[in-house]
Amino acid sequence: MYVDALTKAIGRGEESIFICDADENHPDCVFVEDTAVITGPTSAVSTTIGALSRRGEEPVVKAAMLECGINDIIEMKDFADATLDGGDVLFTGRHVFVGLSSRTNKAGVDVLRRSFPLDIPVFAIPVIDNLHLKCAVTAVNDRHLIVAGTNEGRSILRQIFNMFDSDHGYTPFFVENAAAANVVRCNSTLIVPEGVSAESSRVYETVVKLSQQELGFQNPISDIVSVNNSEFTKLDGSLTCRSVLLWA
Repeated sequence: MYVDALTKAIGRGEESIFICDADENHPDCVFVEDTAVITGPTSAVSTTIGALSRRGEEPVVKAAMLECGINDIIEMKDFADATLDGGDVLFTGRHVFVGLSSRTNKAGVDVLRRSFPLDIPVFAIPVIDNLHLKCAVTAVNDRHLIVAGTNEGRSILRQIFNMFDSDHGYTPFFVENAAAANVVRCNSTLIVPEGVSAESSRVYETVVKLSQQELGFQNPISDIVSVNNSEFTKLDGSLTCRSVLLWA
C-alpha cells in the first residue's frame, strides 16, 4: 500500500521505485531511510547507522543509489566515529535540521554538511527523549511543519526556532502524537498514516488548502493519501522510515 502510494505520487510507473531485497540478517532493513541521505540530484551520503546491530544495512542501499544515478556518494564509514541515521535529517527545501540523538553525533552532522550545497544551511538540533528528529517533526513544504503536540515535539520545535535570530518563516501545525507528525510529501501528494484523530486529519487538510492558496508554491499539494502503518509503528517505524526519496 505504501509502495502503491509512492508510485502514484511520483507518476512515472513502477520503474520509478527501486525495491531493495530484504536481508534476513538485518530485520530492521525495511527502515531504509536511516542508511542514506540524498543531498542533491546526483549526490548523497551513505551513513554509518548509530545502532551497532544495524550496521551492514548500508551497502545494499548504496548499490541502489548508484543504479539510480546517484554517483557522488560520501561514505560516512571513511570518517572515524561519525554516525548518523537518516531519520534524524529533515530537509525543508530551505534548511537542513539534523537531530543530535542517541543515533546521530556531531561528527556525523559535519560529514553530512560536506555533501549539501553550500547555500543550504545545516543546523544540529538536540533531540532528547525521542529516537529521531523526524519522529516529532516533518515538513510539508519550505514553510509548513507538522509537529507532534507532545513535550518532546514542542521541545524539538523550540530548538529549531532557536537557531534563528529573526523570522524563520516556518508555521508549525500540531497533531496528536509522533505517529501523526510523521508524514511524507512526494510531489503533489501528502502521504499520512491511517487511524489518526479527526483533529489531526483536519490539520492535514488545512495545510493542503494553504499550499493551494498561498503564492510561491510551484507544486501545491492536491491529494492526501492515508496508508496503514500500524505494524511498523509497533517497531517505532514511521512512514518516512520506509523510503529514500530522490531529488527531482
